[in-house]
Amino acid sequence: MQFWDFTRSPASVQLLLEAGAKRGLRARDLLQGSGLTQERLADAEISIDPAQEVAVIRNLLTLIPDEPGLGLLVGMRYHATAYGILGLGMLSAASGLDALLLAHRFLSLTFALAMLEHERSDGMHRLKFVASPALEPALREFAVQRAVGATCRLMLDVLGADTQLEALSLSMKRSPHMPYAIGGVRIEWGSQSNELRVTQATMAQALPQASAATYAMCVRMCEDLMTKRRTSLSTGTLLREMLAAQPDGSSANLQQVAGWLHVSERSLKRRLHDEGLSFRKLHEEVRRARADKLLIGSELSVAEIAARLGYSDVSAFSQAYKRWTGFSPTNATEQMRGQEISSSKH
Repeated sequence: MQFWDFTRSPASVQLLLEAGAKRGLRARDLLQGSGLTQERLADAEISIDPAQEVAVIRNLLTLIPDEPGLGLLVGMRYHATAYGILGLGMLSAASGLDALLLAHRFLSLTFALAMLEHERSDGMHRLKFVASPALEPALREFAVQRAVGATCRLMLDVLGADTQLEALSLSMKRSPHMPYAIGGVRIEWGSQSNELRVTQATMAQALPQASAATYAMCVRMCEDLMTKRRTSLSTGTLLREMLAAQPDGSSANLQQVAGWLHVSERSLKRRLHDEGLSFRKLHEEVRRARADKLLIGSELSVAEIAARLGYSDVSAFSQAYKRWTGFSPTNATEQMRGQEISSSKH
């Protein structure tokens, strides 16, 4: 499952805003650059792009750069009710295993930004959380932590709050003030993988709220919802979103993007060619849009903007910008601000 391939419920962003508010952050600061507003998020009928949620997470990490285990704590806020009809389906499943298989089948209806692998061995169900290469390191760590915390919370909601999860191991090393345990299970820090283990006996137990009729209804509704949320984005549009979601100072190349999409460079080039596009053209289009936004909407110097866009020096950025627009960055800024002032007078 590629999380870029599906839109998602705004419920996750609402939980991120709540986590931020608990730490004294304003919603508008967390939503900056995401294209989302609180009014839009209040509409239960909308769905949002994963890139928009990524933008909110990036703001959260920028504004709270030094809280150890933030992803774990945020993840523990994701109760079964956050997943809508999928959460109801899991609660009405016959057993914990049936609930797990349902979640794995419809993982695209969750808020995953990390990949989930399910294995059975030695009497255990092993859930492995794998970071997505499409995200920068800080976001990868947060995404894995959040997935772990959310899964622990979901397991306890489905199996019962007094259920004993067997073991939890995380590959990251424990920093001072990081929690020793979460969801009642002690964390094994510095492990080889990110893995939650639950005994097969625990997962085989019948669930107290099991309902075959409700479960079947939820499965049908999840199938319909997954079809509805599957993006019909062209390759070009998808790449624009992915490139626009990259952090300041980065400059993804064709090989990296092909890796994120799990296709060969040749296949990616062919898809773009069929749409009359090239990777270079898209990359420059996204860079120019970001450049215009920074030139008109920030107090950054041209040198700082060049660095944010991934250019090695000011000269390289200035030459590229003049090639795109016919103006130097400084002249373009003066012209755009002049147009903005003129428009405001009318």
